[in-house]
Amino acid sequence: MSESVLMMARFGGYALLIILVVFVIAVLTPKLATFIDKIAAKGKNPARVEDNNFPDVKGIYDGDSPSDKEEEKNENGDVN
Repeated sequence: MSESVLMMARFGGYALLIILVVFVIAVLTPKLATFIDKIAAKGKNPARVEDNNFPDVKGIYDGDSPSDKEEEKNENGDVN
């Protein structure tokens, strides 16, 4: 075979090897995560503190309600 065919075959083999490694990592990661979760569940968990003071978070498309707006008037009576 010519050198170019061997070089293309070698490049294709390396590319397939990299894709195989990525596939194996993608398959093993969830299984490894469940294994780590099982190990972590056996250990002692710190005491949970009840915190019900959640901030009001609004999305970018949520408008301000009239009660949220605080109108400040300057000395001319204009609203800032």
